[in-house]
Amino acid sequence: LINMGVIRMNQNKFKESEEYFANALTMSKRTNNMQDEALALINMGDMFYLKKDYSKSVPYYEKGISVCKKQKYAQFLSYAYSSMSQSFFRMKDFEKAYGYYELHVRTKDSLYNKENTKTIHELEAKYESGAKEKEIKLLTSEKVVKDLELKKKKILIYFFVVGIDLLSLFVFIALNAY
Repeated sequence: LINMGVIRMNQNKFKESEEYFANALTMSKRTNNMQDEALALINMGDMFYLKKDYSKSVPYYEKGISVCKKQKYAQFLSYAYSSMSQSFFRMKDFEKAYGYYELHVRTKDSLYNKENTKTIHELEAKYESGAKEKEIKLLTSEKVVKDLELKKKKILIYFFVVGIDLLSLFVFIALNAY
């Protein structure tokens, strides 16, 4: 319903769009789907904004912001703050517009910082696992080299023992023949 409302809104079919958003809002409340409720409210605000009915968009954004705060939907919250700022700007209430713009920037920055921190942790983990893999490969190759050296030493010892045995046999035969 929300997607259909957005499609109709983009086609400037605001009456149909409003019906879809209203139905989506009813369904999301009935099913206790807070994310869809927030989306429906914010999109309803967007629809009124596009209709240039800025004073009607504000209550929907406020309700959407309230839901987003309760559920900690930071991305939706940032967008709602930005939209609210634009509505107040269009209504020439520059103080409120600036206040909501600041909230938008702070929310967006905190989101950006969380994403960067997460990315840094992921990269550190990949680096550490890569380093451990290299260490394992190095240890494995060192073991293979040591095993080959050990085999080489065993072969030399066998040749030496066989050589001494043959030499002893030859000396024994030579002494017996003498």
